[in-house]
Amino acid sequence: MKRTGWAGLLSVGLSATAAAADASSMDVTFGVLDAVTFMVFAVLIFVGVAIVASLGQLPGRLARKWEHPYAAAVSVAGWIGIATGGLLWPLALIWAFAAPSRTSSSINERQKTRDAGEPDSMALAASTAGGSAGGKSRP
Repeated sequence: MKRTGWAGLLSVGLSATAAAADASSMDVTFGVLDAVTFMVFAVLIFVGVAIVASLGQLPGRLARKWEHPYAAAVSVAGWIGIATGGLLWPLALIWAFAAPSRTSSSINERQKTRDAGEPDSMALAASTAGGSAGGKSRP
């Protein structure tokens, strides 16, 4: 027999309340399988974080390995690429592999020779011109 109207809605509401009462009286214990489940989730989260961290470091490490003149910028671009959900990360990886232009490599070589203590050609020309103009030569 079908109930229509308020009586039907009342009976449906009462049966839903009875089902909720049965659910609240369930046994709430923390078993071995629950502990194993939490351990599996913890390991999965740790592995996920480790993968994200290694992918964020990869472009910068490769750029430093191949002595890219903009290795620090490539490293920052790799981390920003990870922060954007991986959208810009391939650009940082390509930039780490890209060969720098000839002008930037010559600038990089000039900086290396300056750091090594050897004067560059501009400083050498200025020192010899200044020394001969004064009439004294350097020993």
